[in-house]
Amino acid sequence: MRSLALAAGVVIALSTGAGKATACPSCGARAKEGGAGYMAATAVLVVLPFASLGGFVLWLRRQDRESLDPPDGDAPGPREP
Repeated sequence: MRSLALAAGVVIALSTGAGKATACPSCGARAKEGGAGYMAATAVLVVLPFASLGGFVLWLRRQDRESLDPPDGDAPGPREP
């Protein structure tokens, strides 16, 4: 009985508050002010994961390249007979 009352309360709370909820303040401003801020935020959020991944891949490549190069002091010289 208790779980039924809890489920009913959750359904009522979700159904009555859904009309007033917005995802973010910029979403409501999109229709009013032309949406430049909304579009800029969307562009940043689309590019950000790719930029982060690309930076990580470049960092890994540099670390790999540096690990393969011997340090300057330990470089083997020409062999003498």
